[in-house]
Amino acid sequence: MLTAKEIDEHELHGAQPVMQVADMNAALAFYRDVLGFEVDFVAGEPPVAARVSSGARDHASAARIRLVSSDAAGARADKSYTWIHVGRDLDGLFEKYRKAGVDIVSAPENRPWGLRDFRVRDPDGHLFCFAGEI
Repeated sequence: MLTAKEIDEHELHGAQPVMQVADMNAALAFYRDVLGFEVDFVAGEPPVAARVSSGARDHASAARIRLVSSDAAGARADKSYTWIHVGRDLDGLFEKYRKAGVDIVSAPENRPWGLRDFRVRDPDGHLFCFAGEI
């Protein structure tokens, strides 16, 4: 069994829900114009990914939500998952989880947007994406 101390050395922070949306522009308008979030970025043309934030946007305490298009290549059956930023040694964390018998969905992989990530599923079927800078 892993301890909190073993995981703390990987500096996990910045958990964000990631939600698939059918219409990225409509979703952005809702989060911006109705809920009052600010748009941090929009990627792709047409848009396939974005992030909105509220609060102290330059600080880890900001409320952040990532949006991905459900029509994008690679869209998942999961309607949402939780993204967790890993500050150090993403691959080492992956190995700890693998050895602990965690349900691995995908091994660490470099993504074109500058992050390396892996995905796991908890016993209730919730998906988590652990990601760090390449």
